[in-house]
Amino acid sequence: METVKAKTAGQTAGILTGLRGKFHYLAALAGALVLISLLGHQNFQVEAFKVRLSVRPATAGYTVVEIPPLAAVKAHTHATPLRITVRLESIDLQSAQKMLDQKQSRATLVNSITGGLRAAAVLFVLKILFLSAAGGAFAVFLRWRKPYTRLLQGALGAALAVGILLMGTCLTYDAGKFENPELDGALKMAPWAIGLAGQALDKIDTLSGKMEMVADNVHQLLSQIDRLQPFSGDREGLVRVLHVSDIHNNPAALVYIQRIAGLFRVDLIIDTGDITDYGTPLENLLLERLAGLKIPYVFIPGNHDSPETIKKMRSIPGVAVLDGSAVTVKGLRIMGFADPASATGDVEPPPVHMIPQYAGQIEKALAGQPGRPDILAVHNHRIARMLAGKAPVILHGHDHKLSVEEDAGSIFIDPGSSGAAGLRRLQGDRTPYSVVIQYYAPAGDGMKLLAADSITVKNLDSGFHVDRRVFNAKTGG
Repeated sequence: METVKAKTAGQTAGILTGLRGKFHYLAALAGALVLISLLGHQNFQVEAFKVRLSVRPATAGYTVVEIPPLAAVKAHTHATPLRITVRLESIDLQSAQKMLDQKQSRATLVNSITGGLRAAAVLFVLKILFLSAAGGAFAVFLRWRKPYTRLLQGALGAALAVGILLMGTCLTYDAGKFENPELDGALKMAPWAIGLAGQALDKIDTLSGKMEMVADNVHQLLSQIDRLQPFSGDREGLVRVLHVSDIHNNPAALVYIQRIAGLFRVDLIIDTGDITDYGTPLENLLLERLAGLKIPYVFIPGNHDSPETIKKMRSIPGVAVLDGSAVTVKGLRIMGFADPASATGDVEPPPVHMIPQYAGQIEKALAGQPGRPDILAVHNHRIARMLAGKAPVILHGHDHKLSVEEDAGSIFIDPGSSGAAGLRRLQGDRTPYSVVIQYYAPAGDGMKLLAADSITVKNLDSGFHVDRRVFNAKTGG
């Protein structure tokens, strides 16, 4: 019995010793990551640009390019859990002018800057490895001050682990991911305070003015980064479409939409419904703002839009209401189908068990057309999903959830709520303002979607977010 106990005690001691050995290396790695997070940055001069390069542990592998005060451009570029940040600190104007005076070719200039960045990256990697070793040794020293061989083991183990992370980053790095970047812009403006519905009307003018400021900032941002994209805003036949939905009586949203349309020189606006809440004559007075638009406005009624709303929309110059009909604007053929509830005064959406029937009716109507439309627009997202493959691009709204997705040969685009859920926001709903700008160009017998910019404004203190999605030659059928 004593022999068994002694054997068990020995096994337990062996396990504990093994765990202590592993903890020794884990502590070293933790110390390395902490020191990298604190000191893992370095400034470099690359031609006329002063650049700050930094790296820190993260949950996913992103590269962030910060260009103060315009924006931060982010892309998921590598597989390792490290966040790499490249920040433009300053530009030496005299050096920049000399670069321009030398009249170097664009390729030569790019190669020169790229070479400088690579040299900076090598020096930076050496610094990170040094910090890893120092952090690993220090973490071990805090717990085990002797023997000194453990300090050396901690330093080498931490440097090796971080070196493997850096090697994995290099091997999996894909700069092409910046073709579909995410962009964030900070807006330094006064706090945006909106009361409950009863207090909101006297603040509409202030709110509308601030939404114009947001539109200006978004436009400045995209005008700076647009040259990075694989298509040109001056492409022959390019058609810009502003997709909005679910405005829900928000006057500030109408001002914002008008401003965005002007700044981005959009060719038409497509609204996939719920421009009102109940479709009453009083609500319809807000629609008079659309009369000031100088571009076509294509409207697909939603479940919150009544027959009175539809009648009012048809009376506004430049507005085309689609319900089983099609319209062509600058070569772009759009076919739309109104929500079934818009034919009545009932705002309730179609019951789920009726969705296949309504989708079947639309599918039958599409089959009777001489060709597929470039864009199919409906309001209800459930109906839209059942029409996958029936058009290259399918636009919808209803669920107030911004999304751009590809499925079964179609690109589905939902702009979320362009009116931030309307009165619900005034009562505490945190739905953001959102729109999607789409870029189409001639391709064969129709028009092809090249890219989509999703623009979100959560509130004017935190700023806006732009997510660009670029589509390849095979996307969208």
